[in-house]
Amino acid sequence: MTNNKDNTKIFINTIFLYFKLIISTFIGLYVSREVLRILGESDFGLYAVVGGIVALMNFLSTVMSSTSYRFIAIEIGKGENGDVNKIFNTVLVIHSFLAIIVLIFGNTVGMWYVNNHLNVAAEKIADAQYILHTSIFIAMANVLSVPCLGLIVAKEKFFYNSMLEIFCSLLKLAFIIFLTYAVGNKLRLYASIMLLVDIVKVSAVYIYCIIKDRPTLRWKINRCINDYKAIFSYSGWIMLGATACVGQTQGLAIIINKFFTTAVNAAFGVAQQVNSYIMMFVRSVSQAAVPQMMKNYSGGNTERTISLLNHITKYAFFIMLFPAIPCMICMQSVLDLWLVNPPAYTAEFAVFLLINGLVNCLGVGFDTVIQATGKIKKYQIGFSTIYLLTLPVSILLFALKLAPYSIIIANIGLAICQLAWQSHILTKLTDFKIGVYVRKTIVPVGKVTLCITPLFILSQWSTPSLLVIGGISIITSLYLIIAIYFCGFDLEEKSIVKKITSKILRKLWKRQQ
Repeated sequence: MTNNKDNTKIFINTIFLYFKLIISTFIGLYVSREVLRILGESDFGLYAVVGGIVALMNFLSTVMSSTSYRFIAIEIGKGENGDVNKIFNTVLVIHSFLAIIVLIFGNTVGMWYVNNHLNVAAEKIADAQYILHTSIFIAMANVLSVPCLGLIVAKEKFFYNSMLEIFCSLLKLAFIIFLTYAVGNKLRLYASIMLLVDIVKVSAVYIYCIIKDRPTLRWKINRCINDYKAIFSYSGWIMLGATACVGQTQGLAIIINKFFTTAVNAAFGVAQQVNSYIMMFVRSVSQAAVPQMMKNYSGGNTERTISLLNHITKYAFFIMLFPAIPCMICMQSVLDLWLVNPPAYTAEFAVFLLINGLVNCLGVGFDTVIQATGKIKKYQIGFSTIYLLTLPVSILLFALKLAPYSIIIANIGLAICQLAWQSHILTKLTDFKIGVYVRKTIVPVGKVTLCITPLFILSQWSTPSLLVIGGISIITSLYLIIAIYFCGFDLEEKSIVKKITSKILRKLWKRQQ
């Protein structure tokens, strides 16, 4: 009975997250197009490169939130034996320390790179420095908001978080419309807009937590050094993996800038945006299940945790297929319709990034379960090493005069290596069985993938038309539903689908009587 309630909660939270993502994605796609049009390829690429230097830390704050999720959720899972207020304050102190590191890093390493190694016209250096400083403040604000976001996620309050994201997307849209008619240095104005939107978001998160959970936020110094050591040590290893992950992305942007131009950086940046919007739909499934996996593991119910893991990886892959396959088939048409005149190599970057994303879907939730064990040192070292291998490989490929998108092809191979490493670590730390994972996830995924290959014939009829793209999307979606039902679901899952479908059809029939 408890599992049914928990599954219902995961389902409802997923609906909230999907609703948020649908609205945020459409707004985000429009905003991205307008920003590229308003700023131009060169300035857009400049913002991507310079903002990305501090985005290393900004993204780190997002990944670091797993520390808060983990410790707060584990403490909640202890029931009356837990002290959430103590853990919250400990996490807050650690993230305050990290915010100081962001400030120092941005104003030393970031400024050194901008002044000495950025491949940009001399008259743009002042703009680059302005972008750097606004990005530093954005990163610091996001780092300091992590404890409250961790509390919201650990308590599964996804409705407020979803509404806040929608509001911030609408606010950004309003500012971008204003930017269209503004005069002056639009690059600096855009950087200021991004900072203002982040300040609003972070403030709203703190206000909500103060109103809804004041006892947890009550300031009280934790004098237990061991708590700081445990969380700080855990955070350190998470930081290693996060730095490697973002270091790979930003490192690629810097390497591209070194070998090519900011126009190619713009293509890489746009392709990453397409990929990130689609990956957000996938993460919504795992995000809704993260608290459940953490709490079940801390409560000793590892069987439930592993069961959730095996299901989430498969469902994440299937969910990503729905937006990814139509995008792959119509990528150039979508880009022509969206951006009118997309930078060269954007389509190639985007397609290979989507394939890479599909591979990463097969490991969705692995991080969560490994982190729940608390034994992450060995995993993070291997994880970071594999991720950072992309950088020397990229330099070698570009030195051989290969195309810019060749680095993403190499990255797909490393993503497969990453999945193998995650599976190996899970078998050492938990009751995870590779054989069961292959049978329940890899085999169904492989069957569905083989079934959908004929869909790419539709690319011959793809044109930059909403009607054509919409028609192809409907055809591929219907085909995917059939392929997933017959080749991706087991007997139990098919039975559940039949019951739900029958129930819906009976209700519709009764209404017509």
